[in-house]
Amino acid sequence: MTTIYYRTLNMLKSLPGIRLIPGFNTLPSDITTENLRFYKLSNLVLTLGMFTHASWICLFAFMGIRDLTMINVASVAIYIFCIVINRKGYHFTSSVIMVSEILLHQYFAILVFGWEAGFQSYIMVITLFPFLMPKGRWLLKLVILFSSITVFIVYQINFKQATPSYHFNGDFLLFLQIMNILFSVIFLAASGGYFNMAMHQTEELLNKRSNELLEERNKSEQLLLNILPQETATELKESGRAQSRYFEMVSVIFTDFKNFTQFSESLSAEELVEEIHAYFSAFDRIVAERKVEKIKTIGDGYMCVGGLPVANTTNAIDAVNAAMALRDFVQAEMERRKAEGKRYFEVRIGVHTGPVVAGIVGINKFAYDIWGDTVNTASRMESSGEQGEVNVSQTTFEHIREHFNCEKRGSVAVKNKGAMEMYFVRSPKK
Repeated sequence: MTTIYYRTLNMLKSLPGIRLIPGFNTLPSDITTENLRFYKLSNLVLTLGMFTHASWICLFAFMGIRDLTMINVASVAIYIFCIVINRKGYHFTSSVIMVSEILLHQYFAILVFGWEAGFQSYIMVITLFPFLMPKGRWLLKLVILFSSITVFIVYQINFKQATPSYHFNGDFLLFLQIMNILFSVIFLAASGGYFNMAMHQTEELLNKRSNELLEERNKSEQLLLNILPQETATELKESGRAQSRYFEMVSVIFTDFKNFTQFSESLSAEELVEEIHAYFSAFDRIVAERKVEKIKTIGDGYMCVGGLPVANTTNAIDAVNAAMALRDFVQAEMERRKAEGKRYFEVRIGVHTGPVVAGIVGINKFAYDIWGDTVNTASRMESSGEQGEVNVSQTTFEHIREHFNCEKRGSVAVKNKGAMEMYFVRSPKK
């Protein structure tokens, strides 16, 4: 149906003289989306009506019926005028003039040819028009609708048995009747086809917008998941806030690049950011594969934790596995860069196990974070460690001793904490 509509419209555009009508093939610059559909439909109907009357001009002029010839000339002029003012934004005015012309025109046609010629069928066509108009102006629409019905009834009562002004044989009247019914059906089909096309276009547009919104929503959710743990993000979406939670046992990992200052002095700011991004992107993948949650980066430091947001009893093992994988990655990068004569990072890693409170802080640029002495102690494990080593506290060691070979370091002085027992993790036990 859409294809038929466009083919009809393109055919009309190609007819001689149609491009001379101001506004036929252009849209008003200030037309609203609401009026656009009706503008196109009314232009199509007006154009079909104009050429219908033009065909009657040829027929009636050939038959020598001068009064009907002149009436149809006037009708063509009225339709051209309606197209022009429709282009200027007077959509309802154009419609009222067109409807009035149809009602009046059929009066003269019925007087001349009688009821059998079928000119009254055009009156029934215009009863559809109010339902295709833009929303609003309900009184005007009702006036058009009931006026059309009333005029049809009045014409039928007064003219159905009346004697026409001209007398024609039955075959010619049958021809006129068929032509009038055919033109009426064409008008209805064109209007219905356009309405069907507009509905499909609207549905396609709505589906497209819906898919775009769904895609944007998925992007937003994915972005939120990149900032928050999944459980926290879900709680935030469902209730508008996320409650802080106490975790009895988690294992916090801190990493720090030992020679960051010297490394950064040899690079531009852009190059330094690219290097840090490459390392931390690899860190993200490594910890995610080992059930460890990234918390944040602090300069050249990286902080993550095992055992939240879903509590578990294997978090110390998970954290040490992740810490060793981080160490091995940095060591491999160091060897590769050494062979290529490039600068490289060295890393210290510290792990401590204990209780924390986790939650979201702030309103703008909020962040998921953890608090507690466990966090401070894990930071001290990192700063008290050595390059290329995973340094763990006594508490963490007690949870992993059955799974990893560790080297006892003894008591090490820790700032603001005194002496603490520490261990270097060497390898997993077989």
